Amino acid sequence: MSKKQKALLIAVSIIYTASLVLFAISFSINLPIYFRPFYYMLIKPMHMVEDLNNWTGCSYTTKDVIEAYNEVLNFCCFNTKFGTGKLAWSEEGKSHFQDCQGLFLLDTVVMFVSAAFIGATHTLKKLNIVTPYKRSHLIAGVTAIALPSVVGVLASLDFDKAFEVFHHIFFPGKENWIFDQNTDQIILVMPENFFMACAIFIGVGIVLISVYYILRGSGVFKKLKFKR
Repeated sequence: MSKKQKALLIAVSIIYTASLVLFAISFSINLPIYFRPFYYMLIKPMHMVEDLNNWTGCSYTTKDVIEAYNEVLNFCCFNTKFGTGKLAWSEEGKSHFQDCQGLFLLDTVVMFVSAAFIGATHTLKKLNIVTPYKRSHLIAGVTAIALPSVVGVLASLDFDKAFEVFHHIFFPGKENWIFDQNTDQIILVMPENFFMACAIFIGVGIVLISVYYILRGSGVFKKLKFKR
């Protein structure tokens, strides 16, 4: 193997491994964002409608809550006109969701770009141009599951503090994420325990993808195929 071929192998292997990790994390983050039924299933057990009506003194329905949530998510994901259904909102609250737009877009771009790199690497392998290290999946799986695990452990110790730190990191110098329930009623139907559920959903997604990586990198699938 020439120096150029070796350099290409190292570069492709590093990019491929990093892409696997980034895809696992970014795809999992998108799960609670784009899989709307996840939110719908939590409305009743989290008593969102009851809490909303108790605070506002109104008679909102589950349909109203879903409409409010969908309008906010459509704005964040697809840049539609901002609204929260029948619920009150302020310009300050809207500005926070505009900030969220950028993060959602970044995560989606990372997901598609990493997927493209993974696909390109497989194409290079099929064309016998270069084959990444056999342990790339194993390394990616361990890395993808280790990083969120550390964050998850810290968050489980004090979720309130972790929630605050998260916002300070991703929304530096801003306080528009601190909602007033009177002026931005959407926060009443997006309570803290909902975000905790989202974190768990994301964690499960990362674990499942990481386990697949680890099994593939360990050659388990090949062994099972060989036994058949």
